[in-house]
Formats: sequence, C-alpha cells, structure tokens
Amino acid sequence: MAAVEVKRRLVWHGLVLFFLGLLTGFVIPALTNPRMGLSAHMEALLNGMFLILAGGIVWDHFKLSERVATAVYWMLLYAAYGSWAFCLLAAVFGASEMLPIAGAGYSADPWQEQLIKVGLGLVAISITLACCLALYGIRKKPRESIG
Repeated sequence: MAAVEVKRRLVWHGLVLFFLGLLTGFVIPALTNPRMGLSAHMEALLNGMFLILAGGIVWDHFKLSERVATAVYWMLLYAAYGSWAFCLLAAVFGASEMLPIAGAGYSADPWQEQLIKVGLGLVAISITLACCLALYGIRKKPRESIG
C-alpha cells in the first residue's frame, strides 16, 4: 500500500474511532460499570486523535521497509480499536480483574474476565511493538562514512 494511502486510511480510522468515542459517551449511564464506560469513551477519543496524528503528521518521517510499515499500520489499528472495544466490553460485563481501579466494586463471569485479559494483553503487546518499530523507523539518518 502506498504511503499516501496509509496516511489517508490512518486519518480516516482516527476520525471513525473519535466518532465512536463520542457515541460511547452517550451510553455511559446505561453500562453496568459507568466508570469503565468513561474509560472506553476516553480510549476512543485519545486513540482516534493518535491515529490522526500518526497518519497526518508522523508517517512521512518513518524509514521502514514496506513489510515493517504494514505491520506497524495493522498493530496501530488493532491497538486503537481494541483498547476501546475491550474497555467497552469490560464496562458492559462489569469486568474488573484487568482494570481494578476503574472496575472497583464490580465483577464478571470468569469467561468474561478472561476475554478482557486476553484482549487487553494483546492490545498492550501490539501498541508496545508498534511504538518500538516506529521509534526505530524515526531514528536519525545514520552518518555517512568519510572515505
């Protein structure tokens, strides 16, 4: 995929995720755990802005192979949408094991708690790897040797 198309898609996904965050704000009072719903709302808003920033400003500065850039793209998308979705699911279920502060006083069925743990664990791995690769890709250009 061409860099221009990747940038446009990241910005588009950022706007979609930001919009989903706005919609999530409307349903907060109806959730099992409204505090966790607020977390999902904020995850979508902030990750939407992050994708807009990554696509609109930062992407041009990466020096990555097409294969690595594609991996970073998909990891960013998974992490951005996944953090919102799993926080929203935790709010619906009342899950608290993975997010004990926002989930204080709530509990969910063991399968629901496990789903949230696995989902957010994969989100954490995905965003960490994407950031490491992005930091590598934005490094300074190596000095040319004299000779």
